[in-house]
Amino acid sequence: MRVRLAFMDPLPYSRNDRDSIAILLVEDCATDRTLATLCLENGLGDGLELYTADTLQSAMDRISQSRLDLILLDLHLPDSEGLDTLRHVLRVDPDATVVVISGESEESSAISAVRLGAQDFIVKGTQLTDRHLIRSIRLAMERAAHRSMEAELLEIRHQMHMAHQIQKRLLPGRLFGCTKYSMAGGCQPANENGGDYFDFMRLPDGSSCVVIGDVSGHGIGPSMVMIETRASIRALVMTGMEIGEVLTEVNRLLINDLKHNAFVTLFMVHLDPTGRRCAYSSAGHPGYLVRNDGASLVLSSPNPPLGIVSDERYLSMNLDDLRGDDLLVMFTDGITEATRDHETFLGVAPVLKTVVANRHRSADYVVDQVFDLAARVEPESCQHDDRTAVVIKRLADAVPRPHFQSPADSIHSDYRMPPPPH
Repeated sequence: MRVRLAFMDPLPYSRNDRDSIAILLVEDCATDRTLATLCLENGLGDGLELYTADTLQSAMDRISQSRLDLILLDLHLPDSEGLDTLRHVLRVDPDATVVVISGESEESSAISAVRLGAQDFIVKGTQLTDRHLIRSIRLAMERAAHRSMEAELLEIRHQMHMAHQIQKRLLPGRLFGCTKYSMAGGCQPANENGGDYFDFMRLPDGSSCVVIGDVSGHGIGPSMVMIETRASIRALVMTGMEIGEVLTEVNRLLINDLKHNAFVTLFMVHLDPTGRRCAYSSAGHPGYLVRNDGASLVLSSPNPPLGIVSDERYLSMNLDDLRGDDLLVMFTDGITEATRDHETFLGVAPVLKTVVANRHRSADYVVDQVFDLAARVEPESCQHDDRTAVVIKRLADAVPRPHFQSPADSIHSDYRMPPPPH
């Protein structure tokens, strides 16, 4: 039987998107069924979709056929008895919101039913009033909504943790080296999923590419953009494209996906295997050259971040005079914008000063000093943005060892021992 009633005061957190609330009343006693129907009518008004069933089987059929918001369930039915009734219902719909209606002598069973998964129970008799029934329904739906939200949050947390693990595996090791360079990088996300990244790539011709990037925003969305950016760059670099062309193509791909909802600042370096020169390309993200004598130079271009201008052509800039102990330094704004009061920020100059002061140390040590500087201004417990830094150190050219002549080296085949003294 189906009764459609008026509904003026909507219940919160309904599981459907309709204007009405669907309730299944499972009760084999005609008198109790009529009384419960009148209570629902008086308490809820129009908009209620009420279904009734007098056996477990008919209830199971209705549950499988209809989208229900709540089930009012009598535990004792002609074809089912006690808690088994609830178990059967929850087996068909584990997420069902159930309020048990029991006889006064069955209150202990009703409490057990709540422990088993029911949201509430009502004892027949004096408790089955309009006010008490509607209050129980409201509380049951609130609890069910809370339980559903908790489950969704746990699932989201699990997914974010999985994404974080994937993201960590995509980052390279802290150290990377080749014949003419040593390199180090690190990334400290502000939360479990960050939008910063860096990458080291060794190419088939013996050259290397290094990238640092920063996706706008935080969380799972930017981390997915980061993964797409990384994959695109890696695939295109291996085709032998010049790095400006690589960023031009990556920008075109991101424009189609981001639809101006995000952007990526990025700096990319291509290191020649001779160690004498490199090329760089910038998408709204500067790099820095720190010479072995302490002089520094900003490396940038007029190109905007990726994902903003669809037909942008990114430039490749050349450095043709790299020297031993020169440093190429890159860092994201999570470092330069470290702050104690959100009014005064660390800035670029102190970071470069730290790099210059430690320029004769290892690349790994310089990266640590940069992170330590930011942490002193804004401890990691208060960190509001992802922090990433990369340092590339041009190794000093090997100096030939001086050759010291040994006595054996000075003996020639025509050398004659002096005659013994007389």
